[in-house]
Amino acid sequence: MKNVGYALISNIELKPKNETGWTGILLEKSPSARILDNKITGFAFGVVPYNSDGIKVYDNFIDASPIGQGVSGIYNIDGEYSKIKGNEIAGFTWGIFASDRKGTVTDNYFHDCSNGILLCNVPAWQSLPNGEIVQAPESGTRWVVTKNNATDNNIGYNVLDGANKNYVYQNNASNNLNYDINLGAPFLLFGDPRPASRDNVAVSLG
Repeated sequence: MKNVGYALISNIELKPKNETGWTGILLEKSPSARILDNKITGFAFGVVPYNSDGIKVYDNFIDASPIGQGVSGIYNIDGEYSKIKGNEIAGFTWGIFASDRKGTVTDNYFHDCSNGILLCNVPAWQSLPNGEIVQAPESGTRWVVTKNNATDNNIGYNVLDGANKNYVYQNNASNNLNYDINLGAPFLLFGDPRPASRDNVAVSLG
């Protein structure tokens, strides 16, 4: 979907024509779009907002099956003030990948992912259907992540790559293999030095 403000996609079941697909819903330059109460299965990417501020992604079931493991359930490349609430997300490398700023992630359930939620920076490696290479304007900044449930992931809540001034609090986390919450140190990405997260507030409820 491109250049459509205030669009609504609701109460549909979305799955690829073949066994697996690439992207379920792409929001390109579509501010204030609403993605509500859908079932999205079998895609590498479930919902991908790009250059779309103020979107709402509420109460969806997003599952990578039968791929085995998808890339991201909700992949917020470029969009301020995104509101992501009440979704169940399973089977992805990143359940939610949150870049850009001032979004909220509340009351979601992440399970069987490598990362339940990742606050990070999308580098210039993602392409749109027209071949344009896109990237996040900045790492995840000033997001509020609260009242979520992360179980049976490798990492429940992961904050990396310069993500800063985020609030990760009053979340549940259990049975995650490596960490419930990780505030990342500097690291190398394909040989490129990436910065630590900084100035974040994280409080775990266990």
